[in-house]
Amino acid sequence: MKKMITIALAAAMAMSMAVSAFAGAMVPAAQEADEIQPHAGQCMECGRGEMRLYDSNTSDWGFVELIRCQKGYTDHMDEVYERVIRKTYKCTACKAMDHVVMTQEKTTCIAY
Repeated sequence: MKKMITIALAAAMAMSMAVSAFAGAMVPAAQEADEIQPHAGQCMECGRGEMRLYDSNTSDWGFVELIRCQKGYTDHMDEVYERVIRKTYKCTACKAMDHVVMTQEKTTCIAY
């Protein structure tokens, strides 16, 4: 009986791995490229080149404010921090540039 359960579990694991591999193969290559590097598309200026990451700069975390504890402790406060991420993309053909600025935020519980 134990041998049958072991064989059944091994077969189920093998089938689940096969299904996962098959599902991963069904994702189009263009979609994978978009998920990895969304700005690697064609240049909007010249239509010939490709926009590639040229420069990236991330600032240090800076304190923004204190807020009520997100975990529900009424006698505690959380600290909110922000940082700015700047990325520059450059065309491989005409050298046109695109600048992207993003802000990230994190909350830190100072009670623990």
